[in-house]
Amino acid sequence: EAIGFKHWIFVIAVVGVIYAGVVYLHSEERARELLKELTALGPRPSGSDALERPSGCFDLKFLSSFTLCYYKITNIVVRIGPASGPTNQALMLNCHYDTMPDTPGATDDAAGPGNSWLLQTYLETAPHPFCSVLAQEIFQSGIIPSDTDFRIFRDHGRISGLDIAYTKNGWVYHTEFDEEWRIEAGAIQRYKLPEIVAPLYVLPMLIAGCTVHTYFADKTKVLNIEMVQYDSIVISYAAVLFALTSYNVASAFFVFNYVMFPLLKDPLIFVLGSIGVIKRVTPRVLLYTQLVCFTPVFVFATYAISQCVDFFVPVMGRLGNAVNPEFIMAPIGLAIASSFVLFVNNLFYISRRMNYMIKCGCAIFVFFFIALITTRLGVPYEFSEEHPRLRRIIALHTNRTIYDFKGNVVQKDNGLFIQSLDYRGAEDLPVHSFLQGSKPPNCSGIKDEYCRLPYYTAIHELFPPEHSLWVPVPSPAPVPYPIKLSLIDRVRVDGNRLNLTFEPAATPSNPKHTNNVEIAVASHHAHGEHQHSETLRQLRHLIQGRRQTPEMAVGWWKWGITMIGGVAELVVHVF
Repeated sequence: EAIGFKHWIFVIAVVGVIYAGVVYLHSEERARELLKELTALGPRPSGSDALERPSGCFDLKFLSSFTLCYYKITNIVVRIGPASGPTNQALMLNCHYDTMPDTPGATDDAAGPGNSWLLQTYLETAPHPFCSVLAQEIFQSGIIPSDTDFRIFRDHGRISGLDIAYTKNGWVYHTEFDEEWRIEAGAIQRYKLPEIVAPLYVLPMLIAGCTVHTYFADKTKVLNIEMVQYDSIVISYAAVLFALTSYNVASAFFVFNYVMFPLLKDPLIFVLGSIGVIKRVTPRVLLYTQLVCFTPVFVFATYAISQCVDFFVPVMGRLGNAVNPEFIMAPIGLAIASSFVLFVNNLFYISRRMNYMIKCGCAIFVFFFIALITTRLGVPYEFSEEHPRLRRIIALHTNRTIYDFKGNVVQKDNGLFIQSLDYRGAEDLPVHSFLQGSKPPNCSGIKDEYCRLPYYTAIHELFPPEHSLWVPVPSPAPVPYPIKLSLIDRVRVDGNRLNLTFEPAATPSNPKHTNNVEIAVASHHAHGEHQHSETLRQLRHLIQGRRQTPEMAVGWWKWGITMIGGVAELVVHVF
């Protein structure tokens, strides 16, 4: 007696039912009235009228080392105390109010902090609570190109707490489509692209794992080989659990599930045999008892898998040009496939030949791959009013002026500084006349790590200058207050150290000495009447039109693009 094809179909069906039950039946409730009022104000970048003018400086060691300063803030602080009088204890709830330019920011918020009792209160109060220490550890690893204002309290105030974030529908985060009505209550939005992870990454690894174990099952004649395989996997996971626990990795509890529940298999068989339910341990008995023990494992794994896939796939579209998303999604696919293969590999040794099932899996993968490269199934970006999934670009209409050490203008030009936030960079943007004459910036001989370009975010490691475009344009950007930078004083402190004092006003007038430093000052109009120049308006109108209507001259292809735009100025001085 051996496990046959129909039994393996049953195993796959059980896993599929568990995944559908866990993922698609989730629901939640959200208060919306305040959110509607906030998003009705439109984009709220720092310094805008909708945000007022914040103040304060913080050194942020996030992807790049830079100092973020705000000036003239009006914070709203409300303290609710007991009727008996003030106390020394308080619960602080914080939510950041600012947004990226051109986005209403419905999902771009966070909350914190408190203590462990806050987590317990959340678990007891929320209708459908969900917490993930795995998400927190991934966030702190720096792999995600985002951060929350909770770190200010954690790093500067040494306050512990609970960081709450909305992660669903990551396609609209930091885009013009981040609107309140897209946050659905009682449902999780899904699109075809996250689910492509299964056949594209997971299926080939499943086939490979099944093939390897089928080969060794045909060659191996070791007594009790099924038990040896099963116990070796449990021991391996126990070793991983020991290592993670030793290093205080909080998400080790996921591995604990892979150890505790599989250990119940033999005791379950013993109990069922003692009460007469099982007369003889057959391959079918091993299959069914193993499925019973692994059902909780599949439930926990489904939560982790669905969260990782739904979160990481949209993030790959804004991870930058320096990190290949394949190197992130492939290990996730490997983890998913190994979770299944490792704990069913013992069944291969008590099954009939698996050649037919492996051939079916290969045929499915080949069929999917052909469909992926010949149809729109493989298009990563697509526009629709209900579920926009768009490529993100930043376009800054820039006036650039570069001075030499003597204060003479050596370069003065106008252009569109265009960045694409995905791995493909800006080189393969849709062919159009507005890109004629564009080319990556020439950074040779320039020591400035920003290549004398007006970066809106100081994360040049993820968005290298050579993956952007500089498009010369004839018209200058309408900058109401042009930048002027001057060196007020140059004092030698000792040895090779100089104390340079600058003032952003007037023109430089210092004595002629050897040049020591290059200073670049950039300004960005991210809100208000000066945010959009006529060139940017034409570009935005072009993108909106091409999202709806394809153009025969450029391949009859609709553009899947959304843009963050603004007017910028860059002045470079050498002192």
